[in-house]
Amino acid sequence: MERTRVLVAEDEEAVREALVDLLSSDATIDVVGSAKDADEAIEMAGESKPHVALVDVKMPGGGGARAAREIRTNSPQTHVVALSAYEDRTVLEMLRAGAVGYLVKGTSADEILRTVRRSIRGQGSLSAEVTADVIHELVSLLDRSEALSRDLEELDHTKSELIQILSHELFTR
Repeated sequence: MERTRVLVAEDEEAVREALVDLLSSDATIDVVGSAKDADEAIEMAGESKPHVALVDVKMPGGGGARAAREIRTNSPQTHVVALSAYEDRTVLEMLRAGAVGYLVKGTSADEILRTVRRSIRGQGSLSAEVTADVIHELVSLLDRSEALSRDLEELDHTKSELIQILSHELFTR
């Protein structure tokens, strides 16, 4: 069985080393790189083509969103999992950039390893701390989308009525 290749991109050295140690302790994982900023992460991912890239959301070199987008562009088979000390709106930004998971720093070692394994299978993961916010935001976006759809239907109906009136006026003169 092929071992899972993982890239760690984290600007805080102690956190980066702890993640590398954790992942290296798993017999099914090979850590193929350890980057301190987005530029380094993008370059390493292009060279090593990892299965998973754990990417810090707020790191130098353009941040996690830039790193996620470019890693996915250069290595489409790589699954990006975002890491953040924050429980804020960066969740949706990272998901839009191609992340399949979002972990809040401080998540248990077991959950980090489970998230890496799930991402390989194409399954998404969100830390419990951000799940409710993501659900509320998605519901809000769905509500807005449905309202816009109704508005477009009304505009289309109004347009049709105007065309009928104009046609009638043109042909009756």
